[in-house]
Amino acid sequence: MNINNYLQTGTSVNVTADAGTGKTWFIIAKILRMLLDGVRPDKITAITFTKKASVEMRERLNAKMELWAKLTDEEIKKELIEIGINKKIKFYTEQAKNLYIQAQIDNKDMRIATFDAFFMDILSQFHFDKEI
Repeated sequence: MNINNYLQTGTSVNVTADAGTGKTWFIIAKILRMLLDGVRPDKITAITFTKKASVEMRERLNAKMELWAKLTDEEIKKELIEIGINKKIKFYTEQAKNLYIQAQIDNKDMRIATFDAFFMDILSQFHFDKEI
């Protein structure tokens, strides 16, 4: 199995696995790839079962973007290769360096939530239309 095929932008994935198998790493890598490819944060949704997991995902994502802003080009290159990026390295290195600042400027929040919060958000948007 080539994990890079699943990390590509433009494909949705459903990640199911036992505890400690790298689900969170995979989801964060997928989100980072999407952001590096120019997908707007408000177009990204990651759903998990527990609030603890959703908080951890957001913290890891922010930590990785902040780290990339501080690394050298060579260090970023190693990070990009780890998430399956091995072409257009110079382009993606520049994207990675600016990702954290851009996320702060855009202030567009991606949805990282539990199933409960996700469905409550959807219901709250349509409650007047459907008399819920």
